[in-house]
Amino acid sequence: MLLQHLKSLYPSHLSEARQRLAERHPDIDTLLQRNGLARLHLKQCWRHIPIAEASVARVRFAWYSSGRSIKRLSVAEAEQKLLKLDTQAAHVQIQLRKLASLPSGEMLAQVQPQAPLMRANLFFTEPLEDGHTRRALNVALPLIVPATQRGLPHLTYPPTQPPSERTRARRRDEKIEAEPFLPSLRIHRYR
Repeated sequence: MLLQHLKSLYPSHLSEARQRLAERHPDIDTLLQRNGLARLHLKQCWRHIPIAEASVARVRFAWYSSGRSIKRLSVAEAEQKLLKLDTQAAHVQIQLRKLASLPSGEMLAQVQPQAPLMRANLFFTEPLEDGHTRRALNVALPLIVPATQRGLPHLTYPPTQPPSERTRARRRDEKIEAEPFLPSLRIHRYR
């Protein structure tokens, strides 16, 4: 909202400011080059500090290790990816034949498992404005909670290492098959 207001008041100034923001002071540039960080960009130097939005009664920390990134692919896109591999290899030939048996309009899912991360489940002392009494946050950094007369909230600590296997039950309505259809590319079929 504020950015829109600034754009309407000073249309040319915003683009100038963005251009200057990317430029570094020459001394900083020299220092970064000396330390082998010349290509470091400002966008790579930020962290989101997790802050509880209201008074918290309890915080339960837990590992979230079943995260994954899913990219939708057409059969043609999957074929192009397979053709970039060694097409003389037997396992690639088998996967190309499997892929050829699919209708061209079918969508596939390329699944990339994500690294385990720490989650904080916050239980608020009073409901928030939206009515929620709890919220989950990814916390790579320490969690900041508002001060109360009672001191720190009750904490539940996680194990020091994430679990090696999935600990929660799989969803019944999961749309992606468990076994990869094209194992070399982590490509699965939708049910």
